[in-house]
Amino acid sequence: MVHVTTTPDLLACQDHFRFLMTELGLRRDADLVHHNLGCAGLSSGFRTAASSLVSMTPATALVVASNCPSGYFGPEVHDYYYKHQSGLGWLAPLMFADGAGASVWRSTPNDKRHGPTGLLSVRNETSPDIELVTYPGGGCLHHTNASNLADHVFLMDGTKVAEVFPPLMARNFQMLQDDWPTKVKPFTGADFHIDAVTRWYLHQANGVVVHQAIEILGLPPERVPLSVDHYGNTSAASTLILLDEDRHAGRVKEGDLVVFLWIGAGNGAMNGYAVVALLLAFRRSAASPEGSLH
Repeated sequence: MVHVTTTPDLLACQDHFRFLMTELGLRRDADLVHHNLGCAGLSSGFRTAASSLVSMTPATALVVASNCPSGYFGPEVHDYYYKHQSGLGWLAPLMFADGAGASVWRSTPNDKRHGPTGLLSVRNETSPDIELVTYPGGGCLHHTNASNLADHVFLMDGTKVAEVFPPLMARNFQMLQDDWPTKVKPFTGADFHIDAVTRWYLHQANGVVVHQAIEILGLPPERVPLSVDHYGNTSAASTLILLDEDRHAGRVKEGDLVVFLWIGAGNGAMNGYAVVALLLAFRRSAASPEGSLH
């Protein structure tokens, strides 16, 4: 199980997995990995799952992205945010929202009798010189004490997000085009073309930058769903929520190619993409997309 979150129930020793293991009924020997990453953390989550499964057949991985920032935005800390000396404190409570999504991945032998399914390609990069979201207090550099309680806040640099979102999305798009001939075409037989992709899931940082990215990349707006206008920024869960909404509405079907494009906080700033050929599971109302790793 891979869990991507910046708001675990307990900070030390991945102890929040105790609750997840109990609630989900996981086996004691399940491999548990926590990625303390923000909005682009699914790129690392997918890569971790793929790396673990590629050598094991059959095997199953659960990738969960969840964030619960409301626990950090309670009335008792309003002043810490809205009166923060940086002038940026008000933005995080305004934009960030609770949300979660999950996907199940299986490693299975390739079956050439059927079309491709699963994770065809995933890649990410890190820009350690760019800070998009910070949480200054609480680590070894600034351990918690009476003088730095006001530093236990999520600070989002909205100006920096607006500045880097379009070019980093363009970088994701370039990586996708570069990788397509060797990572995607061998399974689909198709050259890269925007129309080969059924849905484009862009991280929902805010509506303005998403629309800017759509225009810059030349994507058809009707194939790029939006949820930030009614949920807010649900961090790493945002694109999985979009996929699940499309699945329930029948806008995607088995075998469709979908592309995830992510930008967000993590090791500074992260950007990445993934190409997935969908295998949709409808066993339960809350079922998540399944895929065979190639």
